[in-house]
Amino acid sequence: MCRIFLNPGAGDHLVYSQLSWVTEAVLNSSAPADAANSYRGLFAENVVGLWVRCLDASGNAITQPGVGAGGYDSRVGYADQVHESTGTVANVTRSAPVLPTAVEVSVVVLDSRSASLLTAPMAATIKPQSPGVPPRPTAWRPCRPTSA
Repeated sequence: MCRIFLNPGAGDHLVYSQLSWVTEAVLNSSAPADAANSYRGLFAENVVGLWVRCLDASGNAITQPGVGAGGYDSRVGYADQVHESTGTVANVTRSAPVLPTAVEVSVVVLDSRSASLLTAPMAATIKPQSPGVPPRPTAWRPCRPTSA
């Protein structure tokens, strides 16, 4: 798994101006996972599953108008319910741009010996996404250290 960070002022930080902002060129320049770049983009090896859920203040998965089930878009606001100490529940509208109250992350990682036994046909049977989740970007690629 690679991590990518782009400063908001950078020329290739296009998250608010175009939907398909993650390109092969952006990944190669900002998240390289090779010896020549000291594995700067490498976060974890042998990751076979990653699930991310954005949660509201009540711990429920956030749903947003116009965003597919399971998706989250910081450019779109959402309705939230806040449980106050008095026992009342307040309906709150979180206006865009907005980050979720919490993010739940689950990762499945194989040990290197087991990962080396994975064949291409076996890897193809691993479900790439959950139902209702938008497809991964076309620039997606497995992030594995490569020699220079």
